[in-house]
Amino acid sequence: MNDMTYIMSGASMALKPGMGNKQDDDIFSGMVADTIKEFDSGVNYEIMFNAYNEVNAMVKYFAKHNYFGTKWHADSGGLQMITLGKEITDELKDKVYRVQAQYSSYAMCFDELPIHVLELKGKQSRIDLSGRRYIEEWAKQRALNTGNNIKRQIELFREMKSDSKVFLICQGNNTADFVDFYNNAMSVIPKEYYSSIAGIALSAACTGLGRLEAIQMLGSYRFMDIPKEIGNKLHVLGFGSVKRLWPLLLLKESGYIDRDITFDSSSHAIKPILGEFESEEGLISFGQVPYGAESLLSGQVCHEPILKGNTLLYKKYGHILKQYYDMDFEEFFEIVGKHDVSTSARYNLPCKRQVTTNLYHRWLMAFESCYNFSKLLLKTREDIRQQTFDSGIPAVNGLINVKTKKDYIKWFKEFKNVVPSNPIIRCRTLEDVDKKTAVLPI
Repeated sequence: MNDMTYIMSGASMALKPGMGNKQDDDIFSGMVADTIKEFDSGVNYEIMFNAYNEVNAMVKYFAKHNYFGTKWHADSGGLQMITLGKEITDELKDKVYRVQAQYSSYAMCFDELPIHVLELKGKQSRIDLSGRRYIEEWAKQRALNTGNNIKRQIELFREMKSDSKVFLICQGNNTADFVDFYNNAMSVIPKEYYSSIAGIALSAACTGLGRLEAIQMLGSYRFMDIPKEIGNKLHVLGFGSVKRLWPLLLLKESGYIDRDITFDSSSHAIKPILGEFESEEGLISFGQVPYGAESLLSGQVCHEPILKGNTLLYKKYGHILKQYYDMDFEEFFEIVGKHDVSTSARYNLPCKRQVTTNLYHRWLMAFESCYNFSKLLLKTREDIRQQTFDSGIPAVNGLINVKTKKDYIKWFKEFKNVVPSNPIIRCRTLEDVDKKTAVLPI
């Protein structure tokens, strides 16, 4: 049984919601479900939707068509609410919980971050964390609030007789912070609710984006006293890069992390919008500019990657198209490669067969990217087992020898100053932010 699960977030970017009656919904969902079932990369593939701003897509489309043959996770949408300037009231949270309870197998909680934001960085805010400050004195109350949110979430799930299970999201600026956050959150959750918790989720939102920060976050897991009633999952939020997952893979193979791993990312769901996908031969970029009716098949000039990429996709998945539409490559390429390859016009054609093929093609670009990403993860794990893996950083490679809490403490003391670090600055109080008095998180 696979012990790792990739959860593709940003569902509606890849699985474009229905275009009214322009497509064959049952055929589209059937093709997706058959593809997921047949192409097992060795890493489970599941999907996440946002229970706040993707609720219509779930209720009116995904759920009506057998959930497209996979398990669904539901994000709370808290970040989107904040971005839109919405007040996160108890009523709004309950509304989200009801959606999660009805339409997901797993649900993220409303976690509260002990973070002060000096300035918003716009589109760069996810990678430029220089405007964030971790506030020590806020941490305990934010964790207690998170625990109380989970308590209410589970209470409502049980009222609705839902089997959906909740992930407890933990925040921290260093290893000890994550453990304290977990302990404080758990202190307000009744023991009889533990069986409704899927596992622990770790977020880097308060740590930073350096390699050391990821290791400190992951290292916290073994210091958490997790009751046996809680599920056997450890989730890592927003990790869609193999390099960023290196410490996790090393600690998994060492035995330090002994739980089933899940992680989510929208990095591959966005591929169709970028006009590209990851193939076995590397990145294939179709571009984002329509190329009209030009085609090598008709002896005219064609954007070569469009022909190459679609040839690869049809070679691998064409039998699915044949099963539903008896479609050969010439017809497939006529639909997805000769005309408007990037705009919404391809989803507003008068022929359902063409629209459905374009929708499936859009999702394939994301799925094939996920599939090859998962294969690379498995290769990395095998390299670690065969002792041929090399991150280029000896200290990181040494995580394979970290098997116990004692090993972790020893490793951290020895290597904390040589592993690349990019921490969020830590302040004891909000007043210290104004005084520009800060301490490093290590």
